[in-house]
Amino acid sequence: MITRLRRNHFRAVFFLAAFLLAALPAAWRAYAPPPRSIPPAPLRDTTAEASEVWRSGALFKTFAIQTRLLRSSERWLIELEPREDPLQPDVLVYWAAGASGAPDALPPAAQFLGRLAGTQVRSFALPSGSGMNPDGVLLLYSLGHQQVLDHALVRAEAPAS
Repeated sequence: MITRLRRNHFRAVFFLAAFLLAALPAAWRAYAPPPRSIPPAPLRDTTAEASEVWRSGALFKTFAIQTRLLRSSERWLIELEPREDPLQPDVLVYWAAGASGAPDALPPAAQFLGRLAGTQVRSFALPSGSGMNPDGVLLLYSLGHQQVLDHALVRAEAPAS
């Protein structure tokens, strides 16, 4: 019984190896190269030519983040400077224009601004739809936990400290 099973196993492995060797060149020919992506143009430092509207260190409840709202001739900018590393997996920054409440989940209309990691100062341009009024909610979302970690209400007027 064992000899017959070993013989059948040997034949199966032999034919499988022969089939895979024959199929390998066909697989290489069928493989499509990855699409070439054009890297985005480097962002120029627009914070140098922007004027500060307000600055606050108490917008977020969970994280110690110094937040600045800046206005340039072209758009509104948010600058985040974490005082300490967030220590959460994959913290992403989203913008929900016109929202005013504390969302439990990421709103469907929220727009991705970028990633927040470490203690480096990060500048994010608010979407062009913000126009003259940058009212909305800035959301810190953990991709690893799939939840909103914190939020901050952003208004054009200075927040109450």
